Amino acid sequence: MRGRTFWVADCRVIYALYSISAPGFFILFSFGEAQTNAIATLSSGVVSLILILVGARYFGLLGALAGNAGYLGTLLMNVFGLRKVEVALRHYIGWMVVPLLGLVAALLAGYFCKTTSGGELASCLAGRRPLVLVSCAPTQRRVG
Repeated sequence: MRGRTFWVADCRVIYALYSISAPGFFILFSFGEAQTNAIATLSSGVVSLILILVGARYFGLLGALAGNAGYLGTLLMNVFGLRKVEVALRHYIGWMVVPLLGLVAALLAGYFCKTTSGGELASCLAGRRPLVLVSCAPTQRRVG
């Protein structure tokens, strides 16, 4: 079960990283570059769908979850948007370090601390009790 929890956590990380492309998205729209947004979004979507198809075929559900990483190509909108406002990419990355370190800290806490209650982070970090931030409990359904 540990492996399944890890992959679901990875999928949530992918979705969290999508939001980082929002500044580029809105910058490009404000400069009238809707076509650039459309190209980046559609091409990333096609790559993601292909990876989901291949991943699901050969690796099942976990492969399909990992295939979502193809949509991270939308991060290119930030590069294009930053060029429009003449901000160096290294400055933007510098601004994003602290929020990304917070994401990494939450992932590490969730990976090493395991329980079903999310309200026990302090106990977990103190070493008294494990904590789970992401749970992947299988559900059983009867088809009949």
